[in-house]
Amino acid sequence: MRNRTFVRAQRKHWALSQAELARLLNRSPTRLSRYESGEDPPDLETALALQVVFGGSPRKFFPTLYAAIEEAVMRRAAELDQHLVGKIGYAADRQRRLLEAMAHRAGQPPGAV
Repeated sequence: MRNRTFVRAQRKHWALSQAELARLLNRSPTRLSRYESGEDPPDLETALALQVVFGGSPRKFFPTLYAAIEEAVMRRAAELDQHLVGKIGYAADRQRRLLEAMAHRAGQPPGAV
C-alpha cells in the first residue's frame, strides 16, 4: 500500500498524469497503475527510471518489496557469516567487513549478521 502512496504522491506533486509518467518510464498507464497500487513489483528498469525522474531510491518507492529482498539477502549474509567462523586471512577479513557494512545499511546492530 505504501507504494501507491509514495509514487502516486510524487506523480501528483509534480502535476503529472499517469499517462505522462508512464511515458517517461516507457511503461503503459495500466502498468504504472499496477505499480502504484502495489499489485505488481517493478522491474529494475522501472525502479531506476523512477529514481531518474524523482530522485528517490528504489527503497523509498517500493519499501515493501525492498524490505522483502533485504530480509532474504541478510538471511543469506548470516549463513555466509557462519561459514566464516574460524577462518583467517585477507579474504575472510574483507568478507566480514562487507557483512558489517551490509548490517549497518540494513539498520541491524553490529555483529547481527
